[in-house]
Amino acid sequence: TQRALIEIDQSLKGPMRRSFLALGLMFALRAMLDAMVIGSGQSPSLVAALPTLTFPLTVVGGFALFRIGRVLGNEARVAGKQEGGNPFLGRIAAIMGNICVAAGVAGPLLAALGYESGGTMLVFSTAASLLLITGLNIFFRLIGSLTGYASGTVVAAGAEGETQRYGALFRVAVGFIMICIALPFLALIWGARVSDLQELWLMARNGIAIGDNRVSLTDFLTFVLIFSVGFTITRVLQSALRTTVLPNTRLDSGGQNAIVTGTGYVGIFLAALSAITATG
Repeated sequence: TQRALIEIDQSLKGPMRRSFLALGLMFALRAMLDAMVIGSGQSPSLVAALPTLTFPLTVVGGFALFRIGRVLGNEARVAGKQEGGNPFLGRIAAIMGNICVAAGVAGPLLAALGYESGGTMLVFSTAASLLLITGLNIFFRLIGSLTGYASGTVVAAGAEGETQRYGALFRVAVGFIMICIALPFLALIWGARVSDLQELWLMARNGIAIGDNRVSLTDFLTFVLIFSVGFTITRVLQSALRTTVLPNTRLDSGGQNAIVTGTGYVGIFLAALSAITATG
């Protein structure tokens, strides 16, 4: 089974669920208001009344963010003190909690002081970012469950039935891909324009000059892909040698370990060489 990002007390799961439902209701009602404005042909009276109609949603969203942030922050601190917890994930959860608390307080306050656009954007953008990160976390764990890397350990049948750990590398690769996918959406949530993202994509494709060479995003992804394939083949070959081939020879354990280790060094070197050659 997979461990949660942080372990939340059973008595707090109900309030957390209601807070997330409140955020969903906030987005639904805001979408209805936007549809009414568009349907009315941008009626001046309705456009003028939109900040007043949106203010209660900002307050509800801010209160929900405040409650979620308090729970995340408190439970992350408790989890960080427990034995066997993940300090890095605990810090991430604590940072998310602090951001939610700050946005939950500052957003409605700014809207009440007359800065409706800023306060509303702060609450809605923070809530949308939280929902996006939560959805990606669920999808990340679903991929781990479907591929058998939920716990980070894969058991390889062999002469001694030893356990091979490939899950950590797999989770890092999937996490990196999901971060790359999430960044453009986060930029759009916080006000970036599609044209801005297109310009950044063109700059990434054109690459940056390093000496007489130019390294582009395509070159980088090609390097990562080829090296990952070579690294995976090397690990599979090492596993086959360790569990199937070498136990049937007369080599002692020291000689077997030396061959397996040497195969790993050679395989990684060839993988890096092939990746560098392929990207020029």
